[in-house]
Amino acid sequence: MNAASLILPFGVLTYLLVLFNVLSGHRIIKIHISWHRRMGYVALLAASTHLGFVLYYKLFV
Repeated sequence: MNAASLILPFGVLTYLLVLFNVLSGHRIIKIHISWHRRMGYVALLAASTHLGFVLYYKLFV
């Protein structure tokens, strides 16, 4: 498994996490604020990982 094969799954995961946070922030999905905050951190981690894979693939491969 190389970096290129991980770009799409992490992009989709990041999109879904951000969508979940937007919906929970607008109270369409009702969750506790601590879960909203945790999911925001997970979304940031997924987006950073996705960015890392993209930059690695574009710069070094």
